[in-house]
Amino acid sequence: MAPVVQTKYVMKKLLWVKLLLIFGLFFSNSNNAFANEEIVEKEQIQRSDIEAFITGITEEDFEEKPHRIQMVEEIKDYMNEHDVYYFEDVASIIDKHQPTRTSNMKAKQSEDIDYNDLQEDFARIDALAQEYYEYYQIHQSFPEEDMTLRSSMSESAAIKALGNAGLKMTERQLAARLVTLGALAAIDGPLPVGDFVALVTGAIIVSEYLDNYIENQAALERNIRENEGRSYARVITDSVTMTSEIADEIKKNNVKHFRARLNSSGGVLVTTPLSLTAAKLAAKNEEETFSVRKSLAKEVVTQTGYETMQHDPHHISSRGIRPANLPHYHMLKKKNNNWEQMGGHHFYPWKSMG
Repeated sequence: MAPVVQTKYVMKKLLWVKLLLIFGLFFSNSNNAFANEEIVEKEQIQRSDIEAFITGITEEDFEEKPHRIQMVEEIKDYMNEHDVYYFEDVASIIDKHQPTRTSNMKAKQSEDIDYNDLQEDFARIDALAQEYYEYYQIHQSFPEEDMTLRSSMSESAAIKALGNAGLKMTERQLAARLVTLGALAAIDGPLPVGDFVALVTGAIIVSEYLDNYIENQAALERNIRENEGRSYARVITDSVTMTSEIADEIKKNNVKHFRARLNSSGGVLVTTPLSLTAAKLAAKNEEETFSVRKSLAKEVVTQTGYETMQHDPHHISSRGIRPANLPHYHMLKKKNNNWEQMGGHHFYPWKSMG
């Protein structure tokens, strides 16, 4: 009997060992699952992304918002103390150093000129310019201006926008200029009025004729210098150069996001390339960004703990009409049970650039 009892004892022992192994594997897998889940939730960030975010904060930013100096120092300390970096850690530092607002910027939809109405206004001027173009093809001159139309011209958004930029002209004078500039840009027709507004205000140009403007930049500048003045020629140089550089970054380096700032004459100035992660940090820091299409701009503002709000371009401001302005998103942060609009616009073009 002793061997049988011993065999039963050994088998029971093996069964317990097997059960312990099974439980051990179960808990081990559970721990791994939780660990993996933690890694997924906590997004790693490259040091270069953090450095790009810091580099883009200018001396002017520090002067206007001194709290950012301490914020940057704390982020640098974080990088020096760690070998691996996480988006949430850097974001929490930015959040900690956001100043308390003195006014409650509650989210609300803007009341502004309808984009379609503005486009109709531009289309009407483009149609007039096309008539001038066809007339010139036959007569080698422009039709005389009808003085009876001046009263209705004063209401044109394009004319007001150009007036804000210091250019005083009637719609028919503008139509003639668009024909001339279209020829200089090697376009088979007049220059689109929206492109002209962007050119003379120095904003980014979202146009199918961008390559024409780049190739014929010198001729355009000469003509603008002679007719509108030296300062406008310089602005056109800045506008075409900026847009060309952005287009190259998009095409050659597959860049999707950039730092940006509002142009004083309307429109958007687009500057240095950003990764999506660096753009998200800039958004949390209430800075301006530009993305090459709407869905990508939405990615910038879609962040844990925040809401988003989309706006069409604000074509009216305290400084006048701004037809070159772009659609954008805002981030909203919850304070005192209210969703408040944060500073910063996150722009995108009406037509995708990449």
